[in-house]
Amino acid sequence: MQAQILNLLLQLHRELGISYLFITHNIGVAEYIADDVVVMRRGRVEESGSADAVLGHPQSKYTTRTLLAAVPRVVSAQAA
Repeated sequence: MQAQILNLLLQLHRELGISYLFITHNIGVAEYIADDVVVMRRGRVEESGSADAVLGHPQSKYTTRTLLAAVPRVVSAQAA
C-alpha cells in the first residue's frame, strides 16, 4: 500500500508539476521520493540540499551515524 501511494505521488508530480512537503522519519522513503532533503534534529536544521548530496554524501554526523545507519540495506550473497 505504501509503495502504491508513493508511486501515485511521483506520478502526480510528473504529470501535473505539483510539489509536496513530505515529512517523514523514514529515510528510505525520503530517498525514493524527494528531490531536496532537510535533515532536522531537535527542531534545528542539521543539513539541507539535494537528496543525492545529503543522502549520498552527508556532512552531518547525525545524518550519517543515526539516520542512514538505521536504513536496512540488502546485502547480496556474494558480498556476505
